[in-house]
Formats: sequence, C-alpha cells, structure tokens
Amino acid sequence: MLPLLAKKTFQKNAFITFMVMSVVAVLMALQGEFHVVYGIFLGGIMAIVNFGILSISVTILLEREGPQKFWWVIHSLIRSLLTIGILFLSFTNDGISFFATAIGLLSVKYVILLTGIYQSFKQKVIKWIDGNRKV
Repeated sequence: MLPLLAKKTFQKNAFITFMVMSVVAVLMALQGEFHVVYGIFLGGIMAIVNFGILSISVTILLEREGPQKFWWVIHSLIRSLLTIGILFLSFTNDGISFFATAIGLLSVKYVILLTGIYQSFKQKVIKWIDGNRKV
C-alpha cells in the first residue's frame, strides 16, 4: 500500500526511534527510574504507531479521489484519540511518568529533525569537498 520510499523512510525512522528509546530506557533503568522507562516506551511506541498511521493517511490522501479521501479524516481522528488516550493513561497512572510519555510521543519528531539536519550537513560537506578538490 505504501510507496517503497515512504516504507523505507518509515522503517528507518521507526528503527532509529526505537534504538534511541532503548538507550534512554536502559540509562533510566540503571538509575531505578522505572516509571520513566514505562513512559518512554509507552510514548515512543505510540509515536511509531502514529507515524505509521500518518504515512498510510498521506498515501491515501494522495492516491484516492473524492469520497475516498474521507478516510484521511478518520485516520487523523484515530491518531488524535490514541494520543489523548495514552496521555490520559499516563496522567492517571502513578507508575508511568507523564512527562516521559510526552517526550516519547515527540521522539519520532526529534529523529526526523535530527536526520534532516544530518543529511543537510552531509550534503554541504560533500559539496565543499568536491568544490575544493583539485583535478
């Protein structure tokens, strides 16, 4: 259903997000902050699920026409309700850190932003090296 490039981008960002979450969770677990670990994983996994639903929604929006585009609205509503549900769960449960859940929910956005900065920097360095290379 997803175009190949979108699928690869989703998989790469989901993998990087999961790895970053795992490192942070291990560091917090070593300090005994298990409520933070639960919040990071809960928010991070929800962020990955939201990102997957968003990639499917955008594909539907671009490929379909007319009344079929209504599914984009349904997917957006599902994403919003899931996010609200996760935040409510972490707010009402003392065993899960609300702030760690919020940080976990933002983790995919951080990964996308930092990946974009890295790619831009890499392209500028390559362009600079090619410009200074003497033939």
